[in-house]
Amino acid sequence: MFLTIRTPRTFVVAARVFPSKTPLSFATPISLSNPKLDLEALSVLKMTFVDPDGTHHVVEAGDGNTVLEVAHLHGFDLEGACEGCMACSTCHVIIDDGWFMRLDDPSEEEEDLLDLAFDVRPTSRLGCQITLSRDLNGLVVSLPSQHFNVTGS
Repeated sequence: MFLTIRTPRTFVVAARVFPSKTPLSFATPISLSNPKLDLEALSVLKMTFVDPDGTHHVVEAGDGNTVLEVAHLHGFDLEGACEGCMACSTCHVIIDDGWFMRLDDPSEEEEDLLDLAFDVRPTSRLGCQITLSRDLNGLVVSLPSQHFNVTGS
């Protein structure tokens, strides 16, 4: 989906819109005398999903989206049975070694749920708990071959 903004001088700014829990804001002024659109300022990020078979998929993501939201937006098989409220482990992903140290430490609750996930690795995290930002532009995550719904529903 694209968002189009028209200014009083009919200059059109089009930006990719991503579902997010955070409100959309445009904090970057664009000069009408020099209408150069800075995509980085619009917070369009890239991330890579790696299928269990090793296929890499580079996708666009919005600043403030979770890995789970981006996976759903692009049709990846990442269930998220609890809809992102950290009550299951079906959004388990494996973070690329080079990116893992850039993430905040998982909470104790997240670690408890990861204990119940399939094929847990030292760099495993729940996709609903990783919020994308410019610092995570280019993040690479692998999808496990299976997911279990520990909520019992």
